Order: sequence, then C-alpha cells, then structure tokens
Amino acid sequence: FNIGIIFFGLCMFSSFVSNMTNSMTYLQKLNREKRQQRENLVSYMSSHGISSELRSDIITSIGLKGEDTRRRAVRESDVVALQTIPEVLLERLHVEVYVPALEVHALFDRL
Repeated sequence: FNIGIIFFGLCMFSSFVSNMTNSMTYLQKLNREKRQQRENLVSYMSSHGISSELRSDIITSIGLKGEDTRRRAVRESDVVALQTIPEVLLERLHVEVYVPALEVHALFDRL
C-alpha cells in the first residue's frame, strides 16, 4: 500500500513539474513574439526616418515600451503591430515614409 501511495505521489509531482515547464515555455514564446514584433516595428520606423513624435504616438497606441535602435531593412508587411494602429496614425506613417522619396524624385522636383 505504501509503495502505491509513493508511486502515486511521484506521478502527481512529475505531472505538476511538467505542467509548470509547459507553462513557462508558453510564456517565453509569447514574450519572444512580442519582443520580435516590437523590434520589427522600431526597425521599420528607424530605417524610414519616422519622427520621434509619430514613433511615440504609434508605440503608445500599440502599447509597446522600450525602443530598440538596431537598424535593418524591414518592410511594413513584416510589422504585425502596424496592423493594429488606427488608420489616422497609419496615414501619418505613410506620409513620413514615402513623401521624402517623392520630394527628391525628378518628376516631382519640376512641379
């Protein structure tokens, strides 16, 4: 009888440890995904020279904190967080991203 109780306790404890390990792994995955989204967003804004005021508005709207200043090419479609911001902020973002390229274009230089 004692051996049965000890075996049952061992099974319950291992089940508990397994459950806790799975939970911690899941939380780490969620944090990693959120951190990657934040890094993609900040990289996108940095590589496109977005003003700090608009950056702040976008980050506040999304609820992300802690900017990272790494620079690498990121497309807007890679930044999942941009799909959640209001249309007004997205339009302001597009203006700041694309107008500088249009201003230096020869066609628009003569207009």
